Amino acid sequence: MREIELAPSAASAGARLRQFGPYTDPRGHHRHHRGLPPIRAEWVMARGDVEAYDGRHLKPEDNGLKPGERGNMREFPQNGRKPVRAKRART
Repeated sequence: MREIELAPSAASAGARLRQFGPYTDPRGHHRHHRGLPPIRAEWVMARGDVEAYDGRHLKPEDNGLKPGERGNMREFPQNGRKPVRAKRART
């Protein structure tokens, strides 16, 4: 965990933001563009109630943009990962 002191303003006088996660380790060498490691992927798939699928292409509105509008943020690569979804219920 680390705390970040916010810039002073009328609304946040002395406020701090607490961050948790692997990117807060000062000894770490992180590649932010790669995302978090899939440490639970094996366990989730072993439960047998989800399946990987191809997903869909990202749309501007997924990132809060209007259709046709382009943002200035770089997209995270999938790195060979597929999204998962719940399997259809068996009767």
